Amino acid sequence: MCAAEFGTDLFVTDQAQGSMFRCPFNTPGTCATFATISGSDLLGAGPSGSSFVGDDKGNLDQVSSTGTVTVFQAGFKSARGTAYDAGHRRVFAGDHDPNGKTNFLWVLPLK
Repeated sequence: MCAAEFGTDLFVTDQAQGSMFRCPFNTPGTCATFATISGSDLLGAGPSGSSFVGDDKGNLDQVSSTGTVTVFQAGFKSARGTAYDAGHRRVFAGDHDPNGKTNFLWVLPLK
């Protein structure tokens, strides 16, 4: 599980359920499924209220502010974290092989 605050909401990913939940701070106890992402892991902010989420298919997915999921970048071995650079319109993504011996840092321009 990963969690991050975006504005007035808490977003939580759950690998086992393959879901991303939205939990509004102003209405406690009203968490609801926001997006469905197979093996969702990690969670980072993106542009215009979007977020980035890794999946179990080797993709870094972008989730729009309305919950639409698109593949932002494919080909990861195991995405491990993201950071969004608004000033240069790019995303940094950590990746490593299944053995954890080789690490990569991807610098991805926004499309």
